[in-house]
Amino acid sequence: GRRILQSDRAKEFIKVPVIPWGHVPSEIGKNWIFTYPPFSALTLMHLLEEEKRIKESAEATKVFFTAPKAKALVVDDNGLNLKMAAEMLSIFRIKTDVCYSGYESLDLIKKGNRYDIIFMDYMMENMDGIEATQKIHELETSGKRTPIIAFTANSVEGAEKMYLEGGMDDVLFKPAGVLSFATILKKHLPESLIENVPDAEISEDKTIDLPFIEGIDTEKALSYCGHNVDVFKDMLATFAMETDDKVRLLDTYFKDGNFRNFAVEAHGLKSVSRALGMDELSEKMAALEKAGKEEDSAFIKDNLQRALEIYKSYKPRLSSFVELKEEERNSRKKTGKAGEILSKIMDALDDFEMDRAEALIAELSPDDFSHSEKEVFERLLESIEAIDYYASKDLVEQLLSGK
Repeated sequence: GRRILQSDRAKEFIKVPVIPWGHVPSEIGKNWIFTYPPFSALTLMHLLEEEKRIKESAEATKVFFTAPKAKALVVDDNGLNLKMAAEMLSIFRIKTDVCYSGYESLDLIKKGNRYDIIFMDYMMENMDGIEATQKIHELETSGKRTPIIAFTANSVEGAEKMYLEGGMDDVLFKPAGVLSFATILKKHLPESLIENVPDAEISEDKTIDLPFIEGIDTEKALSYCGHNVDVFKDMLATFAMETDDKVRLLDTYFKDGNFRNFAVEAHGLKSVSRALGMDELSEKMAALEKAGKEEDSAFIKDNLQRALEIYKSYKPRLSSFVELKEEERNSRKKTGKAGEILSKIMDALDDFEMDRAEALIAELSPDDFSHSEKEVFERLLESIEAIDYYASKDLVEQLLSGK
């Protein structure tokens, strides 16, 4: 095998090592895709998706552009998926709002927010993406129809046809790389919003030195985080911090016979773990999602605990990232009532919970701040009202640090 890999002919192909469960070698060759026995149609689908991602990474800068005057909305019930999509869109300098449900997206539209493009998850609790899409289009009375893109990890046969017939305009499968986003944006945004960027401005070395983490394909994960190492580290910390709650949810939904919500949770973990380079966990969750949809309790009973063991095994491996995030929180200088509430607002913004941020900031007034801070506080009020997550986080950080 080593002799074949070292041959000149092998350089032309993407390599697919077949390895035991949970064992990822520390020496990883470029453009390798790991997979695990036994093989299935789902395995082949993942291999083809990963081959596409590798080719996209090589081609991404050839179609690079920005759209700084465009505004996007991402709707997904998984906070990590929201962070990933928002980070990808930030590469194109697009202002992005995010929300956790179809109901929240309708509220944003009813409040007068207008978007040039909407990325809509399909599998969400209570209201799915197709129903949300149809209701949004019903609210559009100006004659302008906002393109709504199915943003989904559900790539089974017939899914794309279902999304398009349900009123969506296109499909973007998770996890999505830069080129996939670029293709959708260039296809659906008005030409007047597209600004091409010269090659000289975008050629950059994206080689990042990160420690080896067992069970994680770091190169793949970074490609889905826009090669932003800070976002990647934050997502790993958040993934670890959410583990206990997600495990309880999956256990509870199965025990209660709530197969729909069980499938929704497994679906979310499938796409997030795949985007974070946790292929073994992603395949396990994909199988559980399928079983949830089919209400196959026997399969879930036989396979859930093993999947949760793999899921929980990442928590200690990611403890250093959790500690780093906690250190950043503890380093905030402002104390007293204002400092406590601002820290809670930052936590709410980290989780994209704008309603909670709005409720918390209502507990503060300009009198809680010094003369020099009052202007920053007023701008924070405006940014939270405008649902501008990233501006809000910057302003909260200013107030917390006393800068």
